[in-house]
Formats: sequence, C-alpha cells, structure tokens
Amino acid sequence: MEFGHQGFEMHGFEERLSRAVGSVLGLALLLSAPGCTGTDKASVSHSGDPVDLSGACSGAPLPTDYQLSLGFVEIASGGTCPDASDAQLQVNSCTFLEWQNITCGFDRVALDQIFVDDGYGGLYVDADSQHTGGPTGPVVDVCYYEGVFYLDPNHPTCGRPLLREGDPVVAEVRPGASAWSGPAAFAAVESTAAERATVAAWWLRSAMLEHASVASFSVFSLDLMRLGAPPELLRDTHRAALDEIEHARLCFGLASSFHGAPLAPGPLDSHGLGVRTREEIAVALLREGCIGETLAALDAAARLAHASEPAVVAALQVIVRDESEHAALAWRALRWILAGESDGALLRVLERVLEEERTKWTTGRPETGPVSPAMVACGLLPDRARDRAWDRGWDDVIGPSWAALTG
Repeated sequence: MEFGHQGFEMHGFEERLSRAVGSVLGLALLLSAPGCTGTDKASVSHSGDPVDLSGACSGAPLPTDYQLSLGFVEIASGGTCPDASDAQLQVNSCTFLEWQNITCGFDRVALDQIFVDDGYGGLYVDADSQHTGGPTGPVVDVCYYEGVFYLDPNHPTCGRPLLREGDPVVAEVRPGASAWSGPAAFAAVESTAAERATVAAWWLRSAMLEHASVASFSVFSLDLMRLGAPPELLRDTHRAALDEIEHARLCFGLASSFHGAPLAPGPLDSHGLGVRTREEIAVALLREGCIGETLAALDAAARLAHASEPAVVAALQVIVRDESEHAALAWRALRWILAGESDGALLRVLERVLEEERTKWTTGRPETGPVSPAMVACGLLPDRARDRAWDRGWDDVIGPSWAALTG
C-alpha cells in the first residue's frame, strides 16, 4: 500500500501553521479593539447592527452567520433536565459556535456519562465504556437542546505532555529559591490579590507541564533510537528538549513573580515510562506532537495577541516560535515512521486516534470562568479566544496536514 507521505512536504505544514498563527494574532487584535465587546447577542449582530432572531425557533429564516444547533447542560445522574426556557447551553468543546441565549427545545439526554480528560480537552463517554483517557469526573447525565448559535464567518479555527497510561505526569511543586525560578523582570500590572493568584496558578500549571515535556522528549529520543531513526530527527528532538527547559524556566519565573515567592519543581516520578511498541510510539506522537503541539502553538499565539505585560509577551514569543518548530518535528517524525509501513495497519490505527482526538477537542471543552483585563494582560484568555485558536488549528492545520500526509 502506498501512503501520501512520499508527496508530503514539510514546508506545506509550516506554511499552514504560519498562516494560522498569523491569523490568530491578527484576528485577536481586531476583536480586542474598542467597540468589539459588550453587545446583546440576542438582539445585536456581531457587526453592531440590529438582528432579528425572534422567529428562529419556529422556522423563520435566520440572518447570515446564525444557525440552529445543539448545545448541552450537564446534570447529576438521575436528575431532571431543566426546561428549555431555563437551559443555559454550553457548546461542544473546540467549536466556534456561540450560543445566543435562545433555547428552542429539548432534543435528548445521554444517561450515565463520564467526562474523560487526557490533558487535551476531554470528552463525554458512556460510564461503562472502555476509554484511553486520563482522570474522569463523576457519572452525570448530559441533556441536549436545540438553540440559536452564531457562526463566526472568520472562525479561526500546551508543550508536549508526558503521559503515563493516558494521565499527565508532572513533578511536585516545591517552594524556595531555585535555578528554575529566577526572577521575572516586569513592571507589575495593576491587579488585585485574587487576580494575581489566578494568574500565578495558571503559569505554575504551565511551568509543570513544560518541565514534564523535557522528559517527554527524552523518552521520545529513546523511542526513535529503538526504531533506527536518522540523525536529524534525533538532533531536533534533543534541541526541542532544551527548548522545553527554557520554557519551564520562563514559566516558573512568571509563576514565582505573580505568586510573590519562588516556586520550583521537585523530582519527577518516571516509574512506568517503559519501552513502547512502534504503534504506541506513533499513537503518542500523533496525540502529543502532531495535534498537541500544533494546538499549543496556536494557543500561545492567541495569548500573545492579547497580552501586554512585557515579560509575559517576551515569554510567549519564545513559546510560539519553539512550539511551532516542535509541531513540525512531530509531523516529520510521523512521516518517517509511516514510510516504513507497507500494509496500512498502522495508518488505520492512527486514523481512529485522529477521530478520537477530534472528538475530544470538539466536545466537553473546559470553561475557565471570568477573565479580567488584568489577567488577560498577564497571559490568560477568555474561553472564546482560546477556542478560536484551537478551532483554527483543527480546520486550517491539522486536518489539511493529515490529508496531505496520508494522501
């Protein structure tokens, strides 16, 4: 069986990612301009002009860029779904639809669901099903409703995680001075103690994941050597690990500054990170590298577009550049692995994984809660801006790159 990787050009992936990053940066700056927020979505269009949605639920034609679609409400298992008039709809994660505060009617209920979180976004699955994700939430019921949503016509659409049996692995946090948490030189944004605590927690979580990414690339380099990889893949993998060390230092520095005291990682438990098969290596590469780092680059680009704190901007500029290179490395490595396949079995496995990941990124997207202007200046994002970046990654980069790779 012939695969499309023989005609897959890496500069094509890099151009797609570069265009997407540029679009996320430019669109975010446009949307943050004065007058782009604070509208009544039920009666005013996103361009600022009046729009009539009063007959949407009874079949009246909808204005351009508006549509009927499904949203959901999570309830306790065995509970009663709220009346449509009371249902505050969430959209499936990684979607660019925005609920317009109009719920037309009940559609269905999915009983006994659990939310599976693998560090990428997660999804709902049947409680008794077999799944490959990480930590799960309680058993719940998910009520689905039809509602009115806005479809943005410009819809744009986290380092590589270290996973053990689907669960992210990170070190413990230790207080105290360390080479990991050198001071970040910045003029503190005017903010409250609560805002600084929230920002510090976000940067600390990022720091722990970037720190674990060093180990992830180390494991991957051993995987590549067991597969007989060419020297350029090994060279770039070790360079990526060095990049992640710098990312971790930058993030720990910011977390320590916002926290008001130095924070650093303790030892990382590497137990259980054993030898992987060729299929396991390819699956992890697709999940963590091709998908995870592509979306991480776009996520960082969206944060960069909104941030104004100089030290945060400087850190995000480094992260956007490096994560883009790491994503390209992952696609090159996957192309090389597929080049050694002849029967298509591995490709079929990866196709299933791709669809599983697409579902995870497009359902159950986590909500971060309100984000103040001071928090945005320091690197946090409103959910809508984050979701736009992830959607851009799927629509304009991952999907076309997979099609080009596999023919």
